[in-house]
Amino acid sequence: SAGPGSHGFTAEIQPSPDPFAKFSIEHRGGSNPFFAWAGNRESLRFRAKLQARPVAELLWVRGKLPPVTNSRGMRVSMWVQRRLDYLNVDYAVRGSNTAAVEHVFLDLQTRFGQALRLVRIYGDEEPDFEVVFRSGRLDGREIPALVTTLRALGRGALRS
Repeated sequence: SAGPGSHGFTAEIQPSPDPFAKFSIEHRGGSNPFFAWAGNRESLRFRAKLQARPVAELLWVRGKLPPVTNSRGMRVSMWVQRRLDYLNVDYAVRGSNTAAVEHVFLDLQTRFGQALRLVRIYGDEEPDFEVVFRSGRLDGREIPALVTTLRALGRGALRS
């Protein structure tokens, strides 16, 4: 873990909240002129290792088609592309029962969508769970509800 500084911090939470075996938070500050120039303002990144391999996977990146649509390395044929029309959001899911993870993803989009940048639950890479926010758009009072939602997303990924 890197301590707090002008450019941010990284912290591993111990014990990890259920359903995670590992859980870390990284905050990248906006005071670094390079990140401001690149349009990569403050970010809050949650990375985790689930207690088991996810049975329901989900990929979403703000403003882009899900990565599986143009990737040769992933088992593309197993992914299903979905769309939330009223939120103008395209995402992809994989697994035999993705309803729980999709339900929590909708909640995440509805509650934190303006700040949300990436959601990746993907068992073929480490970490297998990653959610990124633009922290300048989050209210600090929302963090407990956000962590509760992330835990529900993790539980949905493990539900068969």
